[in-house]
Amino acid sequence: MSNEMEAAYKQKLEKAIRVGYSVLKDGGTSLDAVTKTINVMEDSLLFNAGKGAVFTHKETNEHDASIMDGKTLNAGISSGGMTNKRWGRIGDEPIIGAGTYANNNTCAVSSTGLGRIFYSSNGRRYFCTNGIQGDIA
Repeated sequence: MSNEMEAAYKQKLEKAIRVGYSVLKDGGTSLDAVTKTINVMEDSLLFNAGKGAVFTHKETNEHDASIMDGKTLNAGISSGGMTNKRWGRIGDEPIIGAGTYANNNTCAVSSTGLGRIFYSSNGRRYFCTNGIQGDIA
């Protein structure tokens, strides 16, 4: 990745964080903050979500998204999935515990990628319950 591209990603991520923080600072809910933060990335061509989503095998766009609404912590994600994915394939993102997980006592986490390993191991939930305690190898 070029220095310019890295700077562009960092700038957009910082904007997303600032938007979410602004929602909270102005008295909005954490659910609204997560949603608005995701919207910033969906509106950017840099990310594989929304406007920047990759194409499926049929040269269309399909999106996977989820949000987990907790009492104080929320997690959310949006993704265009894998390039050239077949019709009907559901990624790990919309599956609570696999792509997105929130636990009011520990953390909220969302991530994407090749999620088969995370899906089968319930990885995001595992991180929230064990990672805080330093038990992740």
